[in-house]
Amino acid sequence: MKQIIYTSEATAKVDLEVIDEILDASVGRNKQAGLSGLLVFDGKIFLQCIEGENKKIDELMKRIAKDDRHTNIKILGSKDITQRSFASWSMGYIRDIEAVKKIISQSRDSVDWNYIQAHKVLMEAAKII
Repeated sequence: MKQIIYTSEATAKVDLEVIDEILDASVGRNKQAGLSGLLVFDGKIFLQCIEGENKKIDELMKRIAKDDRHTNIKILGSKDITQRSFASWSMGYIRDIEAVKKIISQSRDSVDWNYIQAHKVLMEAAKII
């Protein structure tokens, strides 16, 4: 089993209604595939962690790469895991964008996150749900 964290930039056509569409489609599909994870969105940037079997994550990442609702996908890292960080959610999401912005601004030391920084942001964000 592995965990992957990536970030991407929203295209102009992403708003909260689009986020709801993404979540509606993702929750059932991820649950069926045995994937868990957390998505945060600050109005511009997506940060997502996905956990599950390697093959299922690879399949999902291929779909994500083709999605025109975001661009500049950067894989921050992946690692083999024995325990999930976000096992409770097939796709957790924090709706409070202002709270997400605050967590990100407090946690981001530089323009580019690394895997460890991103994981800390996601763990902090998970406390809001």
